[in-house]
Amino acid sequence: SNIDLTNSFIEESNGHFAAIIQSSDDAIISKTLDGIITSWNNSAERIFGYNVQEMIGTHITRIVPVDRLEEEYNILNKLKKGERIDHFETKRITKDGKLLDISLSISPVKNSKGIVIGASKIARDITDHDAEVIDARGRMVIPGGVVPHTHLESSSGRTTTSDHFLSR
Repeated sequence: SNIDLTNSFIEESNGHFAAIIQSSDDAIISKTLDGIITSWNNSAERIFGYNVQEMIGTHITRIVPVDRLEEEYNILNKLKKGERIDHFETKRITKDGKLLDISLSISPVKNSKGIVIGASKIARDITDHDAEVIDARGRMVIPGGVVPHTHLESSSGRTTTSDHFLSR
């Protein structure tokens, strides 16, 4: 019957959407208007370090640095009023305390009557993990410890390049 086909299509579509969410490179998190996490995809686990069991039912501020708490409460208040949140960059914190640069997109989630009941957040880690680091002596440290080094021999005028490992 048509009802069976429709139900089958809906189930297949829901499974397809769930697979897309789970396989995304971006963290996809849903929360209530009170900030309680209701879904947490695989990339959220990879980026923030918390597994789904640790996060479902907890408050979103678990991953918000103390100095950004006001930002999160402003987001929740805007969502409660039905306002859209424009894409922005912010900071979030991992389970092991590492501060990440995050590109955040937030969309209201509405029920079948069009009433906002929560939010969907898409977070992308934009931290430059390969950024140069300056050590205590002011020397540039390259991730992996390899620094390309060019040496000009004064007697022959020849230039040689080699890799030197920095002591850690």
